[in-house]
Amino acid sequence: MNTSRKRGRSEPSYVRGRAFALGLLLVPLNAYWVISMEKVHLGPYPTVISIFANALFVLAALAGLNALVRRVSPSLSLSTAEMLIIYTMVAVSTALAGHDMIPTVVATMGYPWRAEPYNPDWSRTFLSHLPEWLSVTDTAVLKPLYEGNSSLYASGHWRPWVLPSLWWVSFYAAIVWVMMCVNTLLRKQWMEHERLTFPIVQLPLAMTEPRGELWRSRLFWTAFGMTFALELLNGLSLYFPSLPTINVTERGHDLALGLTTRPWSAVGWLPYSFYPFVVGLGYLLPADLSFSVWFFYLFWKLEKIIASALGMDVGFDAPYIRQQEFGGAVALVVMLAWSSRGYLRQVWRRAMNRESALDDSGEPISYRSAIVGAALGMAYAGVFMSRIGMSPLVVVIA
Repeated sequence: MNTSRKRGRSEPSYVRGRAFALGLLLVPLNAYWVISMEKVHLGPYPTVISIFANALFVLAALAGLNALVRRVSPSLSLSTAEMLIIYTMVAVSTALAGHDMIPTVVATMGYPWRAEPYNPDWSRTFLSHLPEWLSVTDTAVLKPLYEGNSSLYASGHWRPWVLPSLWWVSFYAAIVWVMMCVNTLLRKQWMEHERLTFPIVQLPLAMTEPRGELWRSRLFWTAFGMTFALELLNGLSLYFPSLPTINVTERGHDLALGLTTRPWSAVGWLPYSFYPFVVGLGYLLPADLSFSVWFFYLFWKLEKIIASALGMDVGFDAPYIRQQEFGGAVALVVMLAWSSRGYLRQVWRRAMNRESALDDSGEPISYRSAIVGAALGMAYAGVFMSRIGMSPLVVVIA
């Protein structure tokens, strides 16, 4: 058994099958929780934030229970690696079950045919272009779904959903697989050569650290207690209006209320707030990245004022804010690829069994397998998108 010793404590470095079993048990429960929050109760929306609060809650509960199990039977406790595997499984399932992901796909699988009788023009415009093999077109099945007083499992209502769901699952699985292969290819460059900090993983690592220094920190519990008391007070005030509310949100906090004449009115909504979780995320971010977020938000507002002064019709994302964001993302990808060209050359040489400065023996899969896997995954996704009607040029770009 491979172990790493820290201050005399032995920590298993492998992952046992029960960690995956526990993760698979938590995934559907977590997905149900996320969908209930975001789609049934219309909030909160944990998946719109880069680090998922529900996944952190699961990890915190797991760490607490694991500490109790370790006291009773150390052999039954989970290692750090196993807890992080479970957290990763919960986090990935949260992303897929969360806002604007699979729930949106499920809604679009049947809604066009459900709403077609109320929109007769749909059958003459776009309905015929939707692939039926990815949709549920049986209105007899869709009617009880939207009207209620029925069940997905009543009278075989689930059958028309099986094949379309499997096709969509295969597409998402291919995308996730490609990203895993890309991570294998770039992991060494990002973690060992560029030494990126990956701020959103710092908290899960600290929560599962074997010595438990985070849980023993007075500063941590002081900040946690203040935040918990604040959120508890604001939550209780919804049910008991007599309690005071400390408004930390952007509601009623708009710095642009007095700007009513052009071009200054083009600045639009300029809120300020004091979200504790944003303060925490800002603490984890590198200073230059935090500065960039702040600076370019104000720069965007300045662009709107200048555009209005020049006579442009300034809307929500004018002037060309979305296009600038896309251009920035493309430039970032190109810069990363160019700066990594030497490393990627060594990856390719290793994959071709030629002399290389890199060793992939410690990776989950070899570089050759990762390249082949990514190519096959992208090819499947490309065929999938072409079958739903995308042109070859759009498929290549996407």
